Amino acid sequence: MVLSKRRKVDTEGRIFQERWKNNYFFWEVGGKPVCLICSQQVAVAKEYNIKRHYETHAEKYGEYTGQLRTQKLNELASSLQKQQAVFSKCRDTHEG
Repeated sequence: MVLSKRRKVDTEGRIFQERWKNNYFFWEVGGKPVCLICSQQVAVAKEYNIKRHYETHAEKYGEYTGQLRTQKLNELASSLQKQQAVFSKCRDTHEG
C-alpha cells in the first residue's frame, strides 16, 4: 500500500510580498501577514487570501489612493507597532 504524501503549505515557499502592504493594508509580523485595519492574521500568505480579507474592508479603505493611501498605511502601521511595544514592555516587566 502506497501512502500519498500530504501537501504542506509551509514548504511551498509562500512569503510575504512587500506590495501587499500598500495594496491590501497588510504587514508582516512574526512571519505571518497581519491586517492593519482589524489586526487579524491570515493563516496562509497567499495573495488570494489576503485580497479576499481586504475586500471585506475595501468599502471604507478602498477610497484612499496615492499619497493619502501611503499616509494611512503609515498611520496604521505605526499604531500596530505601538500596540506591540506595549505588550512587549508588559511581558518584559513580568519576566524581569
